[in-house]
Amino acid sequence: MFDVKRTYIIISLLLGIALVGCDQSHSNEITPSSIKPIKATQLQLHNTDPSYQFLGEVVPAKNSPISFRVGGEIQSISVEMGQTVSKGQLLASLDDADFKLAVEAATTEFTLAKNEYLRAKQLQAKKLISKDSLDQAYTQYKTTEAALKQAKTDLSYSKIYAPFSGVVSMRHSNAHQVVTPSQTIVNIIDNSSYNVSVSVPVLVAHRLMGRLPKLQFVSDTLPDQPFPAQIIEVSSQPDLDTNSYLVKVAFHSQTPLMPGHSGQLQMFIHNDLSIRNPIQSTAWIDMTETQQIQKGHVWIYDSNTSKVHRRMVSVNLDTGTVLGVKSGEILVESGAQTLVEEQIVRPWIRERGI
Repeated sequence: MFDVKRTYIIISLLLGIALVGCDQSHSNEITPSSIKPIKATQLQLHNTDPSYQFLGEVVPAKNSPISFRVGGEIQSISVEMGQTVSKGQLLASLDDADFKLAVEAATTEFTLAKNEYLRAKQLQAKKLISKDSLDQAYTQYKTTEAALKQAKTDLSYSKIYAPFSGVVSMRHSNAHQVVTPSQTIVNIIDNSSYNVSVSVPVLVAHRLMGRLPKLQFVSDTLPDQPFPAQIIEVSSQPDLDTNSYLVKVAFHSQTPLMPGHSGQLQMFIHNDLSIRNPIQSTAWIDMTETQQIQKGHVWIYDSNTSKVHRRMVSVNLDTGTVLGVKSGEILVESGAQTLVEEQIVRPWIRERGI
């Protein structure tokens, strides 16, 4: 009797567990009403190739020959070719012994002339000397004052400093060499700002009239690092031999470029503003933005699994180039902050070109 009762209790417990399991399995089933609807966009990537490309050569925006304003024997040169220098850094010094002696002599003459002038003022006030004598003393005083100022200036000219930050591109002289005023000692180039000059055919120039193309320079040595560029100068008349305008552009680079490097100046012309800003703000999970690049994560919908996946994407706002997605993929356009990885969703899709 006891065994029958125990068996009944065990069977009852097993049936209860089975029923609970069935209830849980039914509660975990995904029903159409439980799938989150989302607004999505099917991406259609437009051609982002440059509209025009022109071959150009890199030259520094600043290329300055540095020289002494006075002549003399070079005492020391503090820099070598290829060395990076900062604005105001000492580059070279002349032997300044003669300049210091000149300052001392001029100081002595100035002091004497000043005292003589002050004494003459007192005497003339007492009518002990003529007005002409006072004028002569004053003239001598001002002459020695100017000579002292010039001597001090010449002493300061015995050292030369970097007028801007850059790189020593050439060193022309050595220590103990006697140089004349304005003789080049070193050349300094600005290694952060560059210019490129290209020839733009007249026909292309006419097509560009009234439009503001986006420009970037792509160096042959750094093809994966385009530099945004700006037009700074255009020739007023086309060259008769080449039938083209000379266009000069400027760009900045944190990576030093050697003068003479060649590359392509690329021009992009887009009429549709959406091309330049293809991903709406509501589509970003997170995003950082610079003047040229938007970069962050978005959700991409997989139609095979009905799930969303997090994807890193970057957009070049100047050229419309989108990296990280392909044409035809489905981008979640809103509600990005409420989704999780591999969440099953139901998209409402509209087509939109990028």
